[in-house]
Amino acid sequence: YVIIDDKDLDNLPLPTAHAIDIEEFVPVDDVEPGLYYDSAYYVEPEELGRKPYHLLRRALEATGRMAIAKIALRDKEHLAALHPNGKGLIMNTLHWPDEIRSTEGLKGLEDEVKINPKELEMAKALIESLADSFDPSRYKDNYREAVMKVVRAKAEGEVIEAPEAPQPAKVMDLMEALRQSVAQAKKQRAGREKPAAETKRRRKAS
Repeated sequence: YVIIDDKDLDNLPLPTAHAIDIEEFVPVDDVEPGLYYDSAYYVEPEELGRKPYHLLRRALEATGRMAIAKIALRDKEHLAALHPNGKGLIMNTLHWPDEIRSTEGLKGLEDEVKINPKELEMAKALIESLADSFDPSRYKDNYREAVMKVVRAKAEGEVIEAPEAPQPAKVMDLMEALRQSVAQAKKQRAGREKPAAETKRRRKAS
């Protein structure tokens, strides 16, 4: 085997070792986020690079494109996408092509499944009943909260009891399941919107 130390890595003949090396500019829709995107980073300009930074941001906005680049992070070269975000730029590291699995061989994708028009309408109704703009503040990490609860309990010497496993749901008619889902979604939506409406009325009255 060969021993490689940090000094050897510092001397790698790669332009990405100390800077972002832009390869090309592609339409933003060309890169599928759910498949290729990995980690996200804010990109901050250096003092002397502020004008080129904002020039690039404005040009990307105007053309509807993003920059595909290479950069070295944590002793590894990454493929990345640079795109505008507000007044700045965000860099998403991308998976390399050989890291993307093909859908070939996955079961069920090519099945000829007959969809009842009523089932489709109910499914669409469920989607519409839960449709909203994305607001990340509405979500919380339940797993993290559960872990912290266990940590606090152990620190205080409490006995941690495992919760009962949920009973497996009975197989039921798809249409009935969709009807129940739509009804539940409408009930939850009404519960979220009612306090806001009451608050609005109170402010108007005052």
